[in-house]
Amino acid sequence: MAFTLPDLPYPYNALEPVIDARTMEIHRTKHHQAYVTNLNKALESSPELASLTIDDVAWLRDRWKGKLVVKGVQSVATASDLS
Repeated sequence: MAFTLPDLPYPYNALEPVIDARTMEIHRTKHHQAYVTNLNKALESSPELASLTIDDVAWLRDRWKGKLVVKGVQSVATASDLS
């Protein structure tokens, strides 16, 4: 399952004058998109985790206190850890 960056429920300029539209656009399309892209890349390298939902990923992250490694040598969790 490939994750995608969801659409914002409001336009980029909705928070002006506190946060300008360009800052919102850059933050979402570059910064937040990088998280989604990197998550998808990490999950590609571990086929056993490919069916996870975002809630599953968050649950595993919390359970393993940020030590979930899916790209490297060590894998501390598998899909069976979800049951």
